[in-house]
Amino acid sequence: MSTSEARSELVGRAIPPAPVSHLSNATFFSSLVGELSGELKLGCQISNYIEADLIRLQWPTGMIYGSEAELSKRFQVGRAVIREAIRVLEVRGSARMRRGPNGGLQVLRPSRAQSVALAVDYVSLLSVSPAQVAIAQGFIDNIKRRLTHDEPSHDCGDSLPLQQIDTVALPFFEELIGKLGKSGDCCTQDDIRPSLHRTRAAQIARRLMAECTSRRTAEGMKLGSTLDLCERYATDRGVLRQAIRILESAGAVASLGGRGHGVVSQVPRPASVCRLISCHFAAHGLSTVAAMKLFHATSVEAAARVAQLAGPDDVARIHAALQKFENSPVTHIMFEVEESLTRTLDNPLIDLILLSTKAFSCWEISGSEDFVQLDRVYLTETRKLADAIAQRDALGAAAAQDAKYRRLAEVWGHHVRADGAGGYYLTAC
Repeated sequence: MSTSEARSELVGRAIPPAPVSHLSNATFFSSLVGELSGELKLGCQISNYIEADLIRLQWPTGMIYGSEAELSKRFQVGRAVIREAIRVLEVRGSARMRRGPNGGLQVLRPSRAQSVALAVDYVSLLSVSPAQVAIAQGFIDNIKRRLTHDEPSHDCGDSLPLQQIDTVALPFFEELIGKLGKSGDCCTQDDIRPSLHRTRAAQIARRLMAECTSRRTAEGMKLGSTLDLCERYATDRGVLRQAIRILESAGAVASLGGRGHGVVSQVPRPASVCRLISCHFAAHGLSTVAAMKLFHATSVEAAARVAQLAGPDDVARIHAALQKFENSPVTHIMFEVEESLTRTLDNPLIDLILLSTKAFSCWEISGSEDFVQLDRVYLTETRKLADAIAQRDALGAAAAQDAKYRRLAEVWGHHVRADGAGGYYLTAC
């Protein structure tokens, strides 16, 4: 039975519970995008879990995930917490609660317009300049050329991933850049938040988001205490908590407990928008192979650009990070090495393109593996890349990144075949 046939059979039926072990499968993704689940409220953790489960199930649009009562029992929390999670999913376009007989949480396919709008929300809080938007567009144009010229398609197996990239991934990033390019670092409220109108909680979240300007976000502005916000928006605590969870899931605010504290704005991490983009890719049928191919071209282009821009301080930072990884080869330090490379680009949009394509490619890696051979290959190949960057050799850096990618994929592939795991990839930048 084909995947599409399997999906159609499941539409309208309840989803079987995901195995508890699947929670650990998000570890590598969470580490990669800087998502610290311990800092998230329970409603946000549950919405993240459900989205991860939908990706595991290849995004079965139309399926009923469970009733409110069933979800409450499954996650062993009260209905108020489940409603917070549902509001987050509704705003993100991942699911909605269908009322009536045989109702429940129904899986949706988020539209590109809605997903782009929420991504614009994130980028708007980072004060992206018009120059950075223009550079990001040039970056996308160069990626297209690399995909066309560097990886020509010779058969149907090669052409399908490229078709998916052309119809799903690149249009998403181009529309995001286009939205930002039309009005500098932000869009109008009506343009970028079409999903924040339907429920009272979503309406309050929309109004609070309007207060989170770039300047206020950087300063950690206090938006108010729970009591203050309930009075300001004439609502009860339950609805307000749902609104706050929507903003917390986007990384736009934090709730600080204790006397004199409350809801404060903050500079968002990329975790939420990378998860959003991964959901969009999964819902629209982007394969892991296509994401890998796109990340390959993206990382090679980024390496060439880093070599053009890197100064002595950048080179010193990269070498220091590599030395730290050599002394302690663990996952989070490897990500520090990657961050030391991309920091040279100084462009949140390019960072987002790199991180989101990488994140979707490695969604199913559990992060619990300890591969000594992979660590050695990663360190050796990244040192070659760092040497090319130090010499300001853009062509050499691109070649080094290409070799690094292929060597890591080769070693990882041998390990996967030996273990019989199948289908997993390592996608270090």
